[in-house]
Amino acid sequence: MDIPNDPLAPFAGLARVAQLRGHFSRSAIDRPPFRHIAYGWRSTQPDHPGIAAVKAGGRLTCVSAARTYGFWVRPASVDVLHLHLDHNRGPARHPSGAVIHRHADKFRPPAASAIWRDTVHGTIASIVRCQSLDDAVATIDSALNQGALKVQDVDAVLASLPSRFRVISELVDERAESGLESLVRLKLRRMGLSVRSQVQIRGLGRVDLLVQGSVIVELDGERFHSDRDAFARDRHRDAVAAVFGYRRLRFSGRQVLFDEALVDAALRATFSGW
Repeated sequence: MDIPNDPLAPFAGLARVAQLRGHFSRSAIDRPPFRHIAYGWRSTQPDHPGIAAVKAGGRLTCVSAARTYGFWVRPASVDVLHLHLDHNRGPARHPSGAVIHRHADKFRPPAASAIWRDTVHGTIASIVRCQSLDDAVATIDSALNQGALKVQDVDAVLASLPSRFRVISELVDERAESGLESLVRLKLRRMGLSVRSQVQIRGLGRVDLLVQGSVIVELDGERFHSDRDAFARDRHRDAVAAVFGYRRLRFSGRQVLFDEALVDAALRATFSGW
């Protein structure tokens, strides 16, 4: 949650008392809007996503940290807390059900930053180790598209990991505007098909994916296409695409995430023999 004029904005809403002493008096740190969260920690947000991490003596990482940066992650993955704990941290304070990461601290957050979560680089490194290849690529696509990472940053992260992960650099696409788009693009590429993301087509506008130069694939996120006007616009685009000689496939977010067999079958039926 963003708070106007949040005094903890430089620390993304949660900070150690030691970080604050150079900015606020000791008495100010103990008064509102600061809240005592855990020993040595203050926040301006009672529901801050990093509270569970600092109470456990660690920091958010993997999909838990990615979500706080606004990167795409698979919806079901946010139900599980992912924590980075130091190697010397004992197990007694682990939150129930949390996934614990204890990898090397190559991308440790700087002392003057939001140390309750991994850096973007550290977050991506954890996701690559922990999540499926497709989900990792989708999150990296999201970070690239938002400008939080550059391609050379991705290469640097992958260079710090075992060599089996280097293939990811050939799969990411900064043009992808949704995780759904990334997941379907990867399926199509595995079928040996030529796929371009966010292609501008004259007379039609921008489309999510253009396959083999002739088939348009569109992905409908759940927060979109929920009203009659949106439905009518989509049907209009479908008709215009047909006029210009394009075939068209459309999948909902629910289908991509929860009915993968149907999506795979539809892709095979459409592109069999290509």
